[in-house]
Amino acid sequence: MLGLLAASLAADSSKRCDVKDHLRSAGGLPDDCTALDFQFEQLTPKEVRATAYALNGGTVSVFICRGCKLGAYGMEVLEPALLKAPLQFITIREDELGALGGRTLARVLNETSLPGMDLRAAGLDAEGGVELARALRGNDALEILNLKASGVDTQGAEAIVDALRENRMLQWLDLSFNKLGDSGALALAEMLTEKEDAIKLMLEDPSIGEQGQEALKKVKEEQKDRHELMLPPESHKPQHRMPRRGSPRNIDKMMEYSSETKEEL
Repeated sequence: MLGLLAASLAADSSKRCDVKDHLRSAGGLPDDCTALDFQFEQLTPKEVRATAYALNGGTVSVFICRGCKLGAYGMEVLEPALLKAPLQFITIREDELGALGGRTLARVLNETSLPGMDLRAAGLDAEGGVELARALRGNDALEILNLKASGVDTQGAEAIVDALRENRMLQWLDLSFNKLGDSGALALAEMLTEKEDAIKLMLEDPSIGEQGQEALKKVKEEQKDRHELMLPPESHKPQHRMPRRGSPRNIDKMMEYSSETKEEL
């Protein structure tokens, strides 16, 4: 399934259209336009409405909006079009979608057959993450979900982990940098132990402590024939850490650090 989706996206990339260009030329979108692609372009309200109109045309299958700053207003305007368009992949990155954006995207998951969604740094909050989790529970279409640094925070991330117990379709998930913490990591490890459907999960999260890391490493080894768990590589910490400057208590440590470092060199 993932291979077919990738091939479909590659084919669509040759027919990408920029709504801004067509607005400037006062023309409509080409009939064969299958992808709307905005890269680091903040959309005005007029351009958001034009985008909704373009999505309603019925030919667009890929929607990419990176740095568009849609926010709550943009998601409210786009919602009817996102529900109607025959979309195969939605990318909304570097935004501030908030809870309303999360609810809109949850409705898209509930009412469409969308296979892929990329929400890296989308500015969702915990409530938005919980809304997505509810939609994921019974979803039988979404295969790819990127929530790296999406802002769902601990509560949202834990709700998504819990939803994966029931979801049987999702095959690729990035939950990195969402403050999962040890409690979330332990819940994730338990879920992966019980989950029969294979999943590839990316998880780089500084909030996970030693206990959580050990649990994830254990499940990664024990479940390697079923799941693929991508953890950050072992950190190569320096043997000596430079103490903070400006503290008299650290002078001796700084001298010790300097002496030992010279000996190693």
